[in-house]
Parts: sequence; structure tokens; C-alpha cells
Amino acid sequence: MRIRILKFAILFSGVFGFSLAVAEPFTLKEAVLQVLARNPTVYSAVQEYKSRGFEVREAQAGYLPSVDIGLGIGYEEVSNPATNNEDVDLTRKESSINVRQMLFDGFRTSNEVSRQEHREQTAKFEAFSVAENQALRAAEVYIEVLKSKEFVAMAEQTLRVHDKIKKKMAERMKSGVGNESDYTQVSARVALAEGNLEIADSHYRDSITNYLRVVGSQPPIDEMVMPASLKGSFDLDIKQETQLALEQHPTLVAATSDVGAAQAQYSAAKSNMWPRVHLEASKRFDDDIGGIEGNDEDLIVALRFRYDIYAGGGRSARKHYAAYQVEEAKGLRDNAHMQVIEAMRLSFNAYKSLNTKISYQKQHVDFALKTRNAYKEQFNIGKRTLLDVLNTENEYVDAQRSYIRSSYDRQYSEYRIMNAKGQMISSLGLSMSDLLEMN
Repeated sequence: MRIRILKFAILFSGVFGFSLAVAEPFTLKEAVLQVLARNPTVYSAVQEYKSRGFEVREAQAGYLPSVDIGLGIGYEEVSNPATNNEDVDLTRKESSINVRQMLFDGFRTSNEVSRQEHREQTAKFEAFSVAENQALRAAEVYIEVLKSKEFVAMAEQTLRVHDKIKKKMAERMKSGVGNESDYTQVSARVALAEGNLEIADSHYRDSITNYLRVVGSQPPIDEMVMPASLKGSFDLDIKQETQLALEQHPTLVAATSDVGAAQAQYSAAKSNMWPRVHLEASKRFDDDIGGIEGNDEDLIVALRFRYDIYAGGGRSARKHYAAYQVEEAKGLRDNAHMQVIEAMRLSFNAYKSLNTKISYQKQHVDFALKTRNAYKEQFNIGKRTLLDVLNTENEYVDAQRSYIRSSYDRQYSEYRIMNAKGQMISSLGLSMSDLLEMN
């Protein structure tokens, strides 16, 4: 019920342009919920899964009897011993009801049910995999908006600092203390800072566009908060985490189910080699049949045996086709197995690399800040040039920018690890049942 209400609120806000949480923090979880409710790729995958359930039901119908009725009327001309070999033409009227129950069909029905059940399972986990990947994409664009916003703030601050220095140089020139070369030097840095601000603002606008495309709504920038760290959600032992991923990742589970579906299809193809046995009952109510006027009724209850002796080689071809389909499915499963391992290793490598790099970048920021402050003091007493001050200011800004970028990238790398495990959505406190309920 909670999910239905939330979905209505999401759709309502999308139609009328209202914000869901004007005064409350907007979290990554809320963004992912919007993706699960709005994203067309996720929606299509869930609908495919739901449709597969009816294919299972269609296959199960093979266990049940079939009932049909027939009606017919038309002209008939007959000449036979019953009419003394004279031509008799009558209006033939037919009606019948037939019941047919399969008793044995070479295990075709049971194998087809198994195949469709595996296909349903495949579609289910493919939908989960699509949702996992879209949730990771949502995390990426969400974090990118926050990072780009902070870079704009840094660029604005850098421009203000250089503007302040430029004003001081202008005052020094007026008082006869400064020189024109210092003023032109800082003016050049101001122009560079203005250009960097425009670049940062352009990236910021692009991040908003990417967010809108993935999530389906404008980001509530003032309410967005940095996602919490997921460091405690995974073990730093890559072998253990990889093993968990191989056991539960939806992409691999879907590929394994595909193998089961292909094997059931192969078994179904072999059913043509078996005879088929049905119990059939037929009741007819005819009039004016065979040139004889009047009612003609009959009731037949029979056990019928059918066996196809030769079908042009089609049955054998079908069996070979199904055998190759099994091998293809196994190949796709093995490829998914390697992809899961690769994704886990790449995610872990990125996380560990960023973890190590951040510690050094933090030191760089601290030392660059101390150097900048010291150079400013030394410049005021004439021991440092303006160029020294501007260079240390830029070094501090660059160090700070690199540190912030790595901090956001490390946060994203944690979500990559959870996605590689197939637990991106669950790490946000959501479940796959929420996904199915929202679509």
C-alpha cells in the first residue's frame, strides 16, 4: 500500500510539476524509487516477466481436457445402396460436442511447462538486473549533480579570491607601491578563473540534464543530500564477495534459468519420438445425413493411439536444433559468469585505488593550504612575489578539487561494488517486491 501511494505521488508530481519533498531532504533512495516507477526500460522488463506467467499457464493447459462443439449446415447429394442408388439431395444439418483428454504425449506437456517456468524465472531476474543497473545509473547521476554543484561553488570562490587580489593590486598601483606587470598577471588569472567557472557551470548543467534523462524529473538540488557510505555493506575480501555475487547476481541467475529452459526444450523435442495416447468422447446430433431423412445420432468413447512414423526428417532436425540451443545457453551463462567476476574485480580495484589515493590527496590539500597561507604572509612583507601567491592559490584549489572528485568517485565505487553483487537496490532499503508492485 505504501508503495502504491508513493507511486501515485511520484506520477502526480511528474504531471503537475510539484516537488515531492520541498522541506525535507531528498535522498538517493527517493531518486531510485522514481527510476523504478518511471523508467521505461525497467517497466518493459517487468511487463515481460508478468507476461511470461501467462505462458506458463498456457503450457499447463495441456494437462486439462479440451472441449469443442461443432455446427454445420449445407447441401448434400447422395447416391448409395441406402437410397437404392438413386440421387437424393437433402439439406445436411450437423451438430457435435467433443471432449479430448491427453493421457500421454511423450512428456511434451511436462517439458513445455518446465521450459516456460524457466523462461518466467529468466524474465524475472532479467527485470531485477535491469532495475539494478538503472539504480546504479541513478546513483551515478545523483552523485554527479552534487559533485558538479560543489565544483561550481569552488570555481565561484576561486574567482572571488582572484578578484580580491586584483582589487588589491589596483589599489597598490594607485598608491605607487605595485607595478603593472603584477596587475596584468592577476588579471590574467581572473580571466582564467572566469573561464573555469563557465566550464564548471556547463558541466553542472549537463549533470542536471543527465539526471533528468535517467530519473525522469528535475533534481531538487537544494534538498539533495550526500548518500551515506556503504563501506560496512561489503567485505574487503574480494574472493568472498565474488563468491556471493556468483551465487545471487540476477544476471547470472537469469542466464542459468535460460540453460534450464533450453534443456527442457530439448526434452520436449524428443517427445516426438514417443506415441501419443488420448481419451476421446464424441456425441453427434445430425439430421438428413447420407441421403436418409431424419435424425442421426451417435456416441463414441474411445482410447486413441497415434504414432508418427515419418515426418520428413523434421523431428530429427528439431531435436538437433534444440541441442545447439542448449549449448548456446551454456555459453551465455559462462559469459555472464565471467562478466560478474570482471565487474566485481574492477569495482574493488577502483574502490581500493581511490581509498589509497584519497589519503594522499588529503595530505596534499592540507600542505597546499599551509603553503598558500604562508606565501600570503611572506608576500605582505615582500619575501614572495605575486606569482608565487597565485601559483600556491591555484595549487590549493587543484588539490582540493582532486580530493573532492576522488571522494565522490569513491562513494560511487561503493555502489558499483553493491551492483556487482546484485545488491544495489537492497543496499538502499528497497526490495524487488517494491519493483514489481510499482510496475
